[in-house]
Amino acid sequence: MVRMSRSKNSWTMTAVQYGDSRKLNDVLRLERTLSDDETRAMLAAVDGFELWTRQDFSWNPNTDDGAAWMVEGRRGTAYHPIFRINADERDVRKLAFAFWKLAGIKTRLAETLSLSAPAQLRPPSSAPPASS
Repeated sequence: MVRMSRSKNSWTMTAVQYGDSRKLNDVLRLERTLSDDETRAMLAAVDGFELWTRQDFSWNPNTDDGAAWMVEGRRGTAYHPIFRINADERDVRKLAFAFWKLAGIKTRLAETLSLSAPAQLRPPSSAPPASS
């Protein structure tokens, strides 16, 4: 779980990685203020996801994968949650990857995504080798 919160002049990232989906025991908990560059990258990822124009719920029954994603946004007093079950996978995973990168969370999904993620979202270690 990654949460971005805004205070007066800065954004704070809080990340929690759970070790067990039943007990929800934390194996990682991190909270820090984002730099200006990180804030721009995070806001670009959120804008690119177009949260405020997406339907609340979407489901693709034509798959046997069990991917479920929850994204919530707040602007002032406006609140918009979306819930996706096997739908909008590329867009949701792109946003998740951007958040995980800021949080320093490494998952098999993040490693898989880094192979096909746009260059600005790739971790430095997964950048393609320079051709000679």
